[in-house]
Amino acid sequence: TDASGGQVLITTAANEDDGGSYQLLGESFKTSGNELYFGCSIAANEATQVDWLIGLSVTDTAILGGTANGIYFEKIDGATGISGVTESGSSETQSDSLHTFAADTFVELEFYYNGSNVEFFINGSSVATHTATIPSTEMRVSFEYLTGAAAAKTMTIDWIRCIQIGR
Repeated sequence: TDASGGQVLITTAANEDDGGSYQLLGESFKTSGNELYFGCSIAANEATQVDWLIGLSVTDTAILGGTANGIYFEKIDGATGISGVTESGSSETQSDSLHTFAADTFVELEFYYNGSNVEFFINGSSVATHTATIPSTEMRVSFEYLTGAAAAKTMTIDWIRCIQIGR
């Protein structure tokens, strides 16, 4: 979309659960023995009637529907709470209601893996730390966005960055 530095605008179709799953080609990021950082800045035109997941995940065609391994943020339809999740072998640790997602407001979502735990940050503030269910498999940058109502919705991604240290 037209913005300084460029932004990605995703628009769903107008049926419930319309949207898309997007993954970077190749599973390029791994926690095992490495430090890892992921961050993004996103906004949507709707706070409640959308589902989204953004972060790192193994290859999957329906990321929100049950990825087996990942580190990510998610927001589910019918709620505005943002959760931080670590998931390994389909077993997850989830910290709920870390922040209230608001319509038309950019939010910065970041996590850092220091070699033993994952610390989640929202708008620069530490909001949760996970020491369990941290995946050791290779993952890819992943994003899924779905409308939660019979109406088209939009999501804007201002930036995404992922940095692997020590690989």
